[in-house]
Amino acid sequence: MKKIICLAGAVLFSAAIAFSQELQELDAENLEKEALKIEFPSPVPLLDAVHSPAAVSENRQEIDEIVTITGLVNRSRANVAINKTAMTVTGGVNRRVINLKIDPEAGTISGGANLTPIRLKFTRGENETTVEGAANLSPTKYSVNWEKGLLEGYTCLSPLKLQFDMQGSEAGPETVVINGYVNRMPVRLQFDKKNGVMTGHMNYHPVNLKMEFSALRDFFEYFFLFAKDNTETSND
Repeated sequence: MKKIICLAGAVLFSAAIAFSQELQELDAENLEKEALKIEFPSPVPLLDAVHSPAAVSENRQEIDEIVTITGLVNRSRANVAINKTAMTVTGGVNRRVINLKIDPEAGTISGGANLTPIRLKFTRGENETTVEGAANLSPTKYSVNWEKGLLEGYTCLSPLKLQFDMQGSEAGPETVVINGYVNRMPVRLQFDKKNGVMTGHMNYHPVNLKMEFSALRDFFEYFFLFAKDNTETSND
């Protein structure tokens, strides 16, 4: 019986991956055109949050290197801390707790986020990072190519594509514009390198996040945390 259940689970998982890959071809052109039509809103005051790039660990004497991403996304407060010394990701997003452990030697990310188990593997190269596994109750796989300025793959049982230019040539050297789609909805974001504020729209909701420019790479690599549409779980 256990073998039958495992076999059925494997078949369903494979079918879900195939379904997600097929979705990448659907409405991609229309979604990209729709994203370009979105106008950027004026930045609104950020929610109270700690933006310190470093903090002292309770059980350690040395200073931990911590990157924070805080503000508003998916109609909820985000307060994400990526500890590159302890190799953890903690905090909250989408009104859900984040508790992840990173194993750089095994290349794994495990724990929980968005009220779902997270089991991911990652590889980092000079020009590309790939994340693959299970997140948001969905097969998840995407690659971030820094040279091409492209994040592409699938998560949340839907295709995912973001185009960006870290040099900011599209809107000036101090601005990174991000266009694409997730959850079959357009994404239109812009990041100001000077003040570290990202504004725009995603999942048909306004985005207003604060992070250092160096954390923009982390935002893309851990995009599965922010991709989930919060509409269905919101009580607003």
